[in-house]
Amino acid sequence: MNRVTRAIDVGYGQTKFTYDVNENGQAEFRSFASIVKKAAGNDQSLIKGNHNIVIKVKDAFYEVGESVVDDHNVGILSEGFSKSNEYQALVLGAISMMRPVKIIDTLVLGLPVQFINTKSEALIKLFVGKHTLNNNKTVLIKNVEVIAQPLGGYYAWAENKSDEDVKLRTLIIDPGFYTFDYIVVKNGADLTHLNGSFPGGLSLLLEFVAKQISNKYQIDYTNLRSIEEGIMSGTFRLYGKVVDLKPLLKPFQKETVNIIQKIVNQLEDGRDIDNIVLVGGGSRMFFGAINSIFKKHSLTLLDEPMYANVRGYQLYPETLVNAEEQQEDVA
Repeated sequence: MNRVTRAIDVGYGQTKFTYDVNENGQAEFRSFASIVKKAAGNDQSLIKGNHNIVIKVKDAFYEVGESVVDDHNVGILSEGFSKSNEYQALVLGAISMMRPVKIIDTLVLGLPVQFINTKSEALIKLFVGKHTLNNNKTVLIKNVEVIAQPLGGYYAWAENKSDEDVKLRTLIIDPGFYTFDYIVVKNGADLTHLNGSFPGGLSLLLEFVAKQISNKYQIDYTNLRSIEEGIMSGTFRLYGKVVDLKPLLKPFQKETVNIIQKIVNQLEDGRDIDNIVLVGGGSRMFFGAINSIFKKHSLTLLDEPMYANVRGYQLYPETLVNAEEQQEDVA
């Protein structure tokens, strides 16, 4: 019997997850905004077509899903995020939205680089075991693997690369919502002294644009979710009218360069880096600045970069099996 692997990438902006894996091993991924709202009880929406669900965590009910709206909720930002009821609601909510399975042999989760050594064990203990989903359905999770978020992007990039490509030094840059992570991998192993994580992701860009909107219209505008959706879709509306955000984005270029400079300070000019790969939901926004700094390199932006990490998470258990087989061959 095939082992069931599922992956969930809980970001401060979006939660991405494996919806299903077909008989050919091809995975389908979906996402929803990482917004969690307190719910009065285990009541489902009366609106037809509403895909939100209600999850019970401890003694409280939480609503998550595609249609949850909270203009002031831009994600839960704290070092205790992964231990919070809201985080558990996002994970169990994602599992509830998957094509139903009763047993997950391996669930793969991710954490920012700065937390991978301190919070992984707690996540494993939290999710190994039997859990109640929405509508009192249950799932048994036998094993949990936790990896650094950009490492997922690396596995997604390396899937179709040659052995020679994998042996080279590859820098993975992952501009998330609140954190800016990067790792350097050579021959399948990350070079820990070159890894890093710091505040400075997509939220800085959104806050910058929000300030520009506030100044232009003489209001206090704080809806970062709407700005993000407007940038992604190309259409932003205010007072019922379409507003062009492009002129408001241009001045952020200088701020972006200052953020990327933190990576440059550690890697110098990148002369020892062979490949630079961008992953994550904010990678398109930072591509220009990163390209201007590492202009002697060719940058690779993965297709559907928002899903790059979760695609790699899904592949991760297979990489472990392959590594074990190689060790057996050597022995």
